[in-house]
Amino acid sequence: MASVGSGLPVAYKQRGSTGKWIFKKAMEDYLPDDVIYRPKTGFGAPLRKWIQQDLGSLLDDVLSERSVKNRGIFDHREVSQLIQKNRSGAIDGAYTIFALVCIELWCRRFVDSP
Repeated sequence: MASVGSGLPVAYKQRGSTGKWIFKKAMEDYLPDDVIYRPKTGFGAPLRKWIQQDLGSLLDDVLSERSVKNRGIFDHREVSQLIQKNRSGAIDGAYTIFALVCIELWCRRFVDSP
């Protein structure tokens, strides 16, 4: 499926360092320039909530003692302690836990799979 604007000539999509140029130009009569031409900003994913609530069963599977021991990269006791401290609120380990999950899932996909 083609993305929005995929049929437009490049000259309308990009002008110098201004991306989405034609769309911004079209809105100049309707929006202030500081809104149209503001720098891009990121947005945060609710990672802490996901780790604390929504991904609990995934964590228990992907970072289980058996899984961490079998992978042999990290000390399963340290990983387990990190998860328990995060769950109890003693520390905020969400980003580290998320990184561990990503590493394990990446290994499952690209190392373990033929």
